[in-house]
Amino acid sequence: MNSEEGAKKELAYIIREMQKTQNEQGKVMDIWLEATIAGHPFIKEAYWKSQFNTVRDRYLPRCTTYVYEDETGICGFISVIGQRYIGALFIRVDSQGKGIGTRLIQYVCKQIPLLELAVFSKNETAISFYKKNGFRIISEDIDPDTGEREYMMKQVEK
Repeated sequence: MNSEEGAKKELAYIIREMQKTQNEQGKVMDIWLEATIAGHPFIKEAYWKSQFNTVRDRYLPRCTTYVYEDETGICGFISVIGQRYIGALFIRVDSQGKGIGTRLIQYVCKQIPLLELAVFSKNETAISFYKKNGFRIISEDIDPDTGEREYMMKQVEK
């Protein structure tokens, strides 16, 4: 057996703008709900479920959303508001840890420099991820809806 046979085959993928169809928006929202609940255990699940319609009907239409799609379907997405703010970056729970988030953020950062985002201070995994991808904490605040502390992060100039 050669070394290539022992290595895991990486699936072919594409990053593209989300189609504004009900079906595709539904897939993105399913990922959002599942990954949001899993990634924010310090906030009650009921809160996220109560925000579903608001995110779908008010937030998602205002964003430019890019999806990561491979042979298994849409695995994750990143949404950008106003060409400067990352409003969402979520990966299907069964696809996390495979480099999809890194590929999505690198894709967007190549197109739009000096992006900003907010992340809950208790979400240490996300904070570490963003730091590894060239972001730094620039301020902190309290999220008015959840009462949780959050950090504002900004992409560092290269």
